[in-house]
Amino acid sequence: MPIYSSTCTLVALLAVGLLSLAAANDDVASRHLALLRPGTLVQTLDAVRGGRRARQEKSKGRPDDPDDPLRHLRRVQEDGGQPTTCEAALAEAEQNLAAYEEKEKEKEEGPKYLFVQMADQCIFQTTDSGNLVLKSRHFHGDTVKFSDRPFTYEEEISTESFFDSFDYTFNADNGGKPNAAITLVQNDESKDVVVSVFVKAVVKHKDDPDGPTYVYKLEQSDEQDSVTSLSDVMGGKDKMTYDHCSIFIDSAGAQDCVPYVCCVCCGCADGPGPECCVCPGCADGPG
Repeated sequence: MPIYSSTCTLVALLAVGLLSLAAANDDVASRHLALLRPGTLVQTLDAVRGGRRARQEKSKGRPDDPDDPLRHLRRVQEDGGQPTTCEAALAEAEQNLAAYEEKEKEKEEGPKYLFVQMADQCIFQTTDSGNLVLKSRHFHGDTVKFSDRPFTYEEEISTESFFDSFDYTFNADNGGKPNAAITLVQNDESKDVVVSVFVKAVVKHKDDPDGPTYVYKLEQSDEQDSVTSLSDVMGGKDKMTYDHCSIFIDSAGAQDCVPYVCCVCCGCADGPGPECCVCPGCADGPG
């Protein structure tokens, strides 16, 4: 067997083994990967591939050269056959390396969070200005916040603070306003699921003794409207009330949500700002 081929197999198997170890045990893997970093693996794999390409170029004009160690592999590939074990091992190592680097990138960027809310007496209404809104005075006081994979975090935040920080959490710099799926229940029967963009969130009548009214302004894309339209939910009326609704709101980055939580518990009257993230008296959240 040519030395090149043995080296190829050794490098590929080493890469597969180390990256499999990284997937199984981050603590143990870190000690090994500190000695052989992913960049080193990439360079080694590239060197092996470079050597292979050089031999291929050299022997293009002499396909039947008996000294060409790749002549059999070339004929197999030209005939539509499968690559050698070495080629397969290299491909697997490259895939594992890409997956490992993507996982590390996700860890560096931090988790993305999704949100779940529940409300009773959910009202869909067309306003005098022609806007469609979802509103209720009976939102549950807490909003569940949980991380997207691969993270497994969960916590509860105040629904009022979620509404107050809505424009900060979802803005043009981090992807725009969120999509939300709304499940509808009437007379203890699940009626439908409608998906819409929440373009605005407002809390009205905060001082009302019966509690505030939470309002979402709704707009559907053509794709969302083609599945279940808001007009179907309205049933041809200007106002439609459902007994219960659950709301699932898509993701926002962790850095987008933290500052306002700190502003709320520290009493920053001017809204979110850099100073809120270092507020020392924040007993109920990040400080």
